Amino acid sequence: MHLWFRWFFWFTVFWVLLLILASHRVLQTLMVPSPGLETSSPSEYRSHTVNFSWQAPVLASLFNEKPLAEYFQNISDLWRREQEQSFVGVIVFAKQQRLLCSIPKAGCTAARAFALRETLGVVLDPLDADEIHLIHPQGRANLTQLLHLQDEELLRVLSDPSWKFGALVRHPLTRLLSAYLDKVKAGRELERYPLKNRYPHSFERFVDYLEEAAKTMTPDLTPFDEHWRPQSGFCLFRMLPRTFFDCIGKVDEPESLRKFYVDMFGQAGLEWHESMRKRAQASGRNTLHSQSAASLLHKHVNERLAQRVRKLYAEDYERFGYDLWPPYYRKASATL
Repeated sequence: MHLWFRWFFWFTVFWVLLLILASHRVLQTLMVPSPGLETSSPSEYRSHTVNFSWQAPVLASLFNEKPLAEYFQNISDLWRREQEQSFVGVIVFAKQQRLLCSIPKAGCTAARAFALRETLGVVLDPLDADEIHLIHPQGRANLTQLLHLQDEELLRVLSDPSWKFGALVRHPLTRLLSAYLDKVKAGRELERYPLKNRYPHSFERFVDYLEEAAKTMTPDLTPFDEHWRPQSGFCLFRMLPRTFFDCIGKVDEPESLRKFYVDMFGQAGLEWHESMRKRAQASGRNTLHSQSAASLLHKHVNERLAQRVRKLYAEDYERFGYDLWPPYYRKASATL
């Protein structure tokens, strides 16, 4: 009797253990994401050039090596809120399978005019003084944007290798000066935060106002008006690793901008870029706006002020690999 009991006991233990092992394998199989939605190691989701402490909660779920689908579910409110704060968010080119993020004061007018032409057949000239003002409202009203997608659609698009995700950025110093010259200097748009209808009589005073406001907010500076909000606050830069972006073009570096349009849109992108470049040069301008911030840097910015801007926008300088001064400005200074 005793021998039979021992045999029955170990027989039961064996099958219980076997059942537990089998159940574990089944659960592992069920948790594996579908093809194209691979689980990535935590290091792949960290920025290659910058790691700011306030971004840690955003990426926390990925550090536990959770499936990408679960990560997007966790950040749904975050990326939607970011896109809602943009007048025109990331643009969807459904036919071409492209996502284009255009940031205010970083070549956005030409980019949105290109998007209107390619996706809707709407032709508006960013070099025409009358038509340029129609581009942004037309883009906001008619272009398909990332905000229009469901979480599942965004996940599918970002996981599909046939889609490309690109963004245009600009040197933080010339972008900020351009925003001041275009939106503030004439005193016509002083309601933009954090000006509060105060008129900064110089670019340095404008920087004073921004620094003053920055002391009262979180380091991401999200409450800033989008024309001087950090570029890192667009395009899901704070939520996606660099590996998700196929192309990041620098609008103030001619070869980088040309390469961006070619890599993203092929022949159509090349023809658009060359057409805009030649027409701008023919009119004696190196920018689509009436004010060229690059040519006016020496009038508005000294070394000390440049350092202050760099400190204020440290995230952008580090994320996009910019030096204190734009490359062309350093070259011009060296020849003086």
